[in-house]
Order: sequence, then structure tokens, then C-alpha cells
Amino acid sequence: MCCDGTLFASVALDENEKSRLGRELLPQTCVFLNGGCCQIYAQRPSRCRVFQCQLLEGMHASTESYQNALQIVADTKKLRDELHRELLLALPSLEGLPLVEALKKFRKQSKSLMGNALQRYLSHKREVLRLKKLLDQKLDEYFYPAKDASSREV
Repeated sequence: MCCDGTLFASVALDENEKSRLGRELLPQTCVFLNGGCCQIYAQRPSRCRVFQCQLLEGMHASTESYQNALQIVADTKKLRDELHRELLLALPSLEGLPLVEALKKFRKQSKSLMGNALQRYLSHKREVLRLKKLLDQKLDEYFYPAKDASSREV
């Protein structure tokens, strides 16, 4: 979920990576993510190499079992997908956007909607906010590093 736009909008690159890739940020969904696998794993950006979510840290510390971690990941992905579906019902124009970007546009676009588009948005807004709250709780508890949970931008 760190590579598909669920956790982050982009990854900052170091100086060597900037010159190699010709950009300062690597937007998420990562262009090197294919079928859930990193296509440049051995050469992935340094920030990707050092990132460890709380769930992975718990597994390394033996405070979290592998089976439980798999269930948490599956449950979180299901919740993420429910939120994404509800966002698309509210605003079909969000199709194809990673979750972080879709949520930003969801908040911004509400100000410019009128007529049927506004009614559709309003009929789904409460469910979007409910699912977002649940997902944020999961992400904060298991996926964002503890120090980053309060400083993330969504």
C-alpha cells in the first residue's frame, strides 16, 4: 500500500536518484509497481528501501504473527477498496486516481458541483467520511511509521 497511493502521494528521491530518474519526486501509484510487485526492487529509491510500516516492525520484533499480519493487510485492503468504490460513486471523475489523490480531489471538487452531481456527492459523502475514518485508524495503527502518523498529508 506504500507503492499504490494508499499511504503516500509521492516518494522524495535523493540526489543520485533525482539525476538517474530525472525528477525530484516519484508519484504514487509508482510506475514501477506491476501486479503488486516492484519491478526495480534491487534499485528502488532509498526511501523505499528504509521504509518499514508498524506491522512489519511488529513482525521483526515478534510481537505480530505472520498469519495475523496477513489478515490485517487483507482487511485493510478491503476497507481501502470499499472507500475507493464509494468515492467513485460520489465522483466518477476520480476514476484511475490513487486513493490519496482521489481523497484530495473529493474535498476540493465539492465546492464546484451543482445539480445532479452535487446530489450524488452529498448522498455518498457520509459513507466516504465513515470509511475514511476507519481506514485512517487502520493505517495509523499498522502502516504509517509511528512518528509519521500525525504529519502525513491526506
